[in-house]
Amino acid sequence: MAGHRLKPGWKVWRFDQMAINVNDRIDNPSEADVEHYVGLEHLDPDSLRIRRWGVPTDVEATKLCFRKGDIIFGRRRVYQRKLAVAEFDGICSAHAMVLRPQKDVVLPEFLPFFMQSDLFMSRALEISVGSLSPTINWKTLAAQEFALPPLEEQRRLATLLQMLETVAESVVSARSRLYDLRHSVEKQTFLIGSTTDEALLGTLIQHSALTLQTGPFGTVLKASSYTDYGHPVVNPSDMSDGKIVLDNCRFIGDADWERLERYQVKTNDIFIGRKGDMQNLIYVTPEYDGYLLGSDCIRFRVHDESMLSQYFYFYLRAETTRQWLQSQAYGTIMPGINERLLAKMKILLPNLKKQRAAVDELESIDETDQLLQQRLSQTRKLKVVTLSPLNEYQRSVDELTQ
Repeated sequence: MAGHRLKPGWKVWRFDQMAINVNDRIDNPSEADVEHYVGLEHLDPDSLRIRRWGVPTDVEATKLCFRKGDIIFGRRRVYQRKLAVAEFDGICSAHAMVLRPQKDVVLPEFLPFFMQSDLFMSRALEISVGSLSPTINWKTLAAQEFALPPLEEQRRLATLLQMLETVAESVVSARSRLYDLRHSVEKQTFLIGSTTDEALLGTLIQHSALTLQTGPFGTVLKASSYTDYGHPVVNPSDMSDGKIVLDNCRFIGDADWERLERYQVKTNDIFIGRKGDMQNLIYVTPEYDGYLLGSDCIRFRVHDESMLSQYFYFYLRAETTRQWLQSQAYGTIMPGINERLLAKMKILLPNLKKQRAAVDELESIDETDQLLQQRLSQTRKLKVVTLSPLNEYQRSVDELTQ
């Protein structure tokens, strides 16, 4: 019925005509005659490559068996977009599906890219059931209908997509090496040096070289003061990758903003989310000048010319510092930090020349990483464009099956 609305050679297939659900199970993983275990935690979003894994003796309960070339698809929380092609035999989480392409309908090299497409992922999300952990069952997925091009066109598309995937993998690999370099520079900068350069944050605070400010609590800034527009009040939920995102931010009016001047941030300030995993950290640039601290944030302000604010920012961002904060955080459900705890932190403070050299090196690494992220984003956009004909013809299928 849909044939006359599709490009010549295109056909509509149920998903169970495109792929077989391989349901080979093993109840005792330690007895599996394989070396690799792949859990959902081992799959990276938007990547078809398995870069890490465990071993069967590390896990219990029933697992699924897969062979080299099979597709491992995370059927739980599909919005995480976890999907990979196995390069070896192994076992995987039962919260995944193991799929094997039906070669007379879809090419094995094309199906993983098709499943990565927004078209497939959107459908997978629609048919997921459950609120806390939405999950797909095979019976529902098997009945879904999709429009596919003929095998020759699949081959052409797969060739282009594989080229883009190769580029993406090289960028991901470069970012991984860059992360290792940054971690090495952080260790050399903040852990290796003369003990005469060590300083306690508490001492810096006592000498007014550094000041801390925790955001206003409810007694100072009441919920009734918030407005739909005005001056942003920034909490950890408004921070992402070192930037402030105002999409769900709360605001206050001019009168409250002026009253709460001590909680305003200025250019070159640094502030951190004081609860959770301590991953939320912002270096205040001019665009954020005048924003207000939320109650779950602590602001740092450098006053002494012997310490560069950028150097202090990179110190707070360093993996070793974050690990220390997490180890010292109080509370079980939502661990947190406070000004008293921060006063116990040690920092290496070499002369300004060495601080500037460290800042320049870390900023150069960041700039390179930003360029790599842009390249990765461009590559993913090209993949979307390459797969865009699928969306066009799928609309025809959906219109005729409604």
